[in-house]
Amino acid sequence: MGASEATGEIEATAAVGKSDAREASLELFVNGERRAVAPGTTLASLLEALGLGQRRCAVAVNRSVVPRSHHARVALSAGDRIEILEAVGGG
Repeated sequence: MGASEATGEIEATAAVGKSDAREASLELFVNGERRAVAPGTTLASLLEALGLGQRRCAVAVNRSVVPRSHHARVALSAGDRIEILEAVGGG
């Protein structure tokens, strides 16, 4: 095996490793900031991870408001845009 063949093999292996790493997480946007989450992440689990699971907030996924009763059923996908607005009391 020549040096160029060995280099090609290493590059191919490295490319597969990078692809596997990308598939191990999904990139999405939360309030405009890029985030990586595990495949199968639901809206409810994302909110929990952000410390917002029990807080009063309005949530939209790709510009569609999602009622709290549906948060556990909404599986997030790569490229989703999640907007979270917290309710703030005051006078």
